[in-house]
Order: sequence, then C-alpha cells, then structure tokens
Amino acid sequence: MDGQGHNAMVYIMNPEHEQYGTPSEHYLETIREGYEGAGFDQQILDNAVKNSEEAAK
Repeated sequence: MDGQGHNAMVYIMNPEHEQYGTPSEHYLETIREGYEGAGFDQQILDNAVKNSEEAAK
C-alpha cells in the first residue's frame, strides 16, 4: 500500500471450521470489546455478522 507499513488485525478461520455461522453472544461481546479498544467502526462488525447470518441460511 504505497510502500507504507500498516497496522492491521485479521482473523483467519481454522480450516476445520470453515462454514458460515454466527458467533455466540459471549464471543461476539469479546469481539466488540476488541473493536472498541482498537477504535474500529462497530458498524463494520455489525455488517459482518449480518452477512454471516445471511450466508449461513
């Protein structure tokens, strides 16, 4: 990216569990806390959860 370094946070799903679904409420709260602590936009997380719910149908 323009020859610049960037900090990033990624999640790589374990290949044994590569199926769409939604996180448990407890795990989702943990993710939300991480987003808040990192200053990430919570709407991105909400959209990702919604997309996962749709893909799991």
